Amino acid sequence: MKVLNLTFRDSQGKTHHIRLTNVATTHDKDAVHQVMDQLSALKLFVTADGSELLAHPVAAEYVDTTAAPLFKEEKAAPVTH
Repeated sequence: MKVLNLTFRDSQGKTHHIRLTNVATTHDKDAVHQVMDQLSALKLFVTADGSELLAHPVAAEYVDTTAAPLFKEEKAAPVTH
């Protein structure tokens, strides 16, 4: 599964992430950066003290994740007393 990790710094200097799954990987860095700038400009996420959570775009990366299941419990058998 492809994941797009977007990293932002808030107005206090703390790092915040947005992870989007099942994304198209055809977008180049300029397009992704432009969208991150647009998200930042919207100021959608502001804390009670006025800190903007997505104040500054810092990084973006595509990550390819692979599941490696260890076990999966089947339907539990009824418990008898």
